[in-house]
Amino acid sequence: SSLPKLKYVGFTQGRLRSLKGLENCVQLESLGLSYVRNFADVGDLTQFKFLHTLSLTSLPKLIWNFELANLNSLRNLFLEKLPTIEGTIELTGLKFFEEIYIVNCPNAIVDLSAICEMPNLKKLWLNVQHINLDLNALFSRHYLKMCGFKEIGDLANSDDDLQKLAAHHGRRLAKIERVGTKKSRYVQITFNRDKGSGSD
Repeated sequence: SSLPKLKYVGFTQGRLRSLKGLENCVQLESLGLSYVRNFADVGDLTQFKFLHTLSLTSLPKLIWNFELANLNSLRNLFLEKLPTIEGTIELTGLKFFEEIYIVNCPNAIVDLSAICEMPNLKKLWLNVQHINLDLNALFSRHYLKMCGFKEIGDLANSDDDLQKLAAHHGRRLAKIERVGTKKSRYVQITFNRDKGSGSD
C-alpha cells in the first residue's frame, strides 16, 4: 500500500485471500493472479482507473462479484480455470478491448453482442459457452488476427463460407482448424497479416 506508483502486480500460488493493501496503488495497469488456492475476493477493481490487463487463472474459490463494464480502461482480459464463475459475463461498454481469452470456465456464458463496439479487437479466444456472436461483426474488426470459438448453430460454417465472409471485409484467412467432436467442436481461425490486419 506504500507504493502508489506501482503499475504491475502478479501473484502466483501463495496464501493470498484478497487484494487488501493495494488500495493506494492508484497507477496499477496490470493485475495477474494464478494458482492461488485460497484467493476469493478481488474487491473493487474500479479503484484502478488505469487497469488495462486483468488475468485470473486457476482460482477455485474466486467470488465473481464485479461488472467488467465498470473497468473502462480494460484492454486485455484473460480468464482461465475459474469454476466458480456462473451465469453470463457481459462485455458491454469495453470499447478498448484488444484481447479476450476465456477458457475452461464451465459454468460461464459469454455474451458477445458488444463485439461491434470493439474496433481494436485483435484476438478472441473462447473455450466456453457463448451467445450473440455475430460473425459478420467479428470479421469486420480490421485489426483481428486470430479468433477461436465453439461452433453453435449458424456458426457452423464451411471453410469456403468463412473465406467468403473474410473477403467481404477485405480480409484473407491464413488458417482454419477445427478441434473436438461433432457435439462440441471449436473452430480456430488465423487471418493473413495483410494490409487490413494492423500491426503488432
